[in-house]
Amino acid sequence: MKLELAIATIAFTALMLQTYLNLAAVPDLIECVWRMLTFFSILANLGIALVMSRAVSQNELPSPRTSGAITVWAIVVGTFGHSFMHEVMPSTTLEITVDHTLHTIVPVSTILWWVLRAPKDGLTLFHVALWAVYPGAYLIYAMTRGAAEGFYPYPFIDPDISSTQTIILWLGALIILCVTLGLTLVAASRSVFFQRV
Repeated sequence: MKLELAIATIAFTALMLQTYLNLAAVPDLIECVWRMLTFFSILANLGIALVMSRAVSQNELPSPRTSGAITVWAIVVGTFGHSFMHEVMPSTTLEITVDHTLHTIVPVSTILWWVLRAPKDGLTLFHVALWAVYPGAYLIYAMTRGAAEGFYPYPFIDPDISSTQTIILWLGALIILCVTLGLTLVAASRSVFFQRV
């Protein structure tokens, strides 16, 4: 369980450091954490950290369904982090380190973990559909909170910045990405190479 412990430690450390950095803008700790929980990258990294911690504490690997879910989330975080987050570039060494940890190190480590360690048996199209529900549920959650609290984590879901059509397109893009990734994981899990790993 050394790899699981390492990923959990890295993810939790990055999340704590991100909280420390965010306290400069939102000094109240509870409010700061509550606001952070609107970001997809934060929720995904937290999910990965919790799954890995549970694996370590129980000395048991998560189910193929759970393993696939956190791997899909990790790839989404890495993809969007490197594609769009350059618009808000971190300025200090600590900010850069934390940003790359959350959007690169944890996602890449999770992908490697899936290849090397994760159970892969029994994955089906049902699991792909299940993993694809999360982006839609996330956007509903983030936009509902945004409407109630006036804070949207990303401009592409802020109705004051983006049109309804744009928001729907983003939702569609996220679902398509998750379905594509899910199908890839299912196909990979059935390949001779991954069955031997």
